Amino acid sequence: MSFENAYSIFVILLSIILIAIVVTFYADYRKHSPQIVKVYELLKQQQLLRSDDYTLWEGLGFWGFGFRVTIISKLLSGKRVKLPRSRWLEPAPVKNALCGMDLEWINVYIRKNKIALIVFAALLMLSFLHDI
Repeated sequence: MSFENAYSIFVILLSIILIAIVVTFYADYRKHSPQIVKVYELLKQQQLLRSDDYTLWEGLGFWGFGFRVTIISKLLSGKRVKLPRSRWLEPAPVKNALCGMDLEWINVYIRKNKIALIVFAALLMLSFLHDI
């Protein structure tokens, strides 16, 4: 097998992996979107968030879902999140508010997000190194 054939197979394989990850992102969106809506409603009821803090993310649908999940992930891992108008959302009250919810899938989602970023970066670098 020549280098050209191996290179082409490798690029096709990476592309299939990236497409498969994006499809699983959509499946996560369909499956967990109601739960994320409940999380943000709970945070709003606890007066930790205002409606205008996440209206933009909510309006983006599938693309905004990733932003909302990332924000919850940061808060659950103990990091502060900056909100509009120079306000901060602290992790401790959010953890207390969400203690009864099963959000383990968020860690898997974030891992898949990192893998997708690495695969995309690899495809981008390969496209610069060689004409596809």
